[in-house]
Amino acid sequence: TLACLYLTSDNLPAESIRGTSFLLHADGDRRDDLLDLAGRLVDSNFAVVAIDQRAAGYSTGKYRGEGREEADDLDAILSFLDLRAMLKRPAVVVGFSLGGDACLLAPQDDERIDAAVVVDPYVTTLRMQNTLRKNHGVFWFPLYRTVMSFWYGIRSGNAAPYRKTENIKPVACPTLLMVDTASVQEEEFVKLIEVSDSTLLQVTTTPTEREQLLDQIAAFVTRP
Repeated sequence: TLACLYLTSDNLPAESIRGTSFLLHADGDRRDDLLDLAGRLVDSNFAVVAIDQRAAGYSTGKYRGEGREEADDLDAILSFLDLRAMLKRPAVVVGFSLGGDACLLAPQDDERIDAAVVVDPYVTTLRMQNTLRKNHGVFWFPLYRTVMSFWYGIRSGNAAPYRKTENIKPVACPTLLMVDTASVQEEEFVKLIEVSDSTLLQVTTTPTEREQLLDQIAAFVTRP
């Protein structure tokens, strides 16, 4: 079960809602960590859906995916709102790290997503594994990637599809990609930029200051 918060401005008529924004937190975080961003968007008359991803916050489950499963979860939430006439377009998805991967993948299959903000995504399974090893100081042993995938498949009963650089697809909707300076020249991002339509993909450096980061995201989400 996915736990979500649906937020709108007090006393705002439904017809005055400008759109719907979906917030997907970073690996290891929860929806509460994005309430500052949610507040900015609500103040701009957007409805906000703040999502606790699988195995995080108030959502159930023991194991996270590596982007594909989270994209499917996002699609299910869109459908839940759409069936109840609660999906006010434009629908803009905003994701960080693992949530960013979901926001890259979901528009490939769901035309209801009108735009995306993707902050420091992993992009490929290999980059995700290397980043986790670096951040947590584990998986130092030989063949750690194979062991990670094998063990995850056994424990969860659902081994995630392995995403490779050569399988990277162009962005499917207007997308703001925010990447730290050290990573933007890595092959995954070079490939993503290369295959994407330059009129759809906007690339910028991830701000180090939280307020600046929120300002840039809110400006993109609420643009005319």
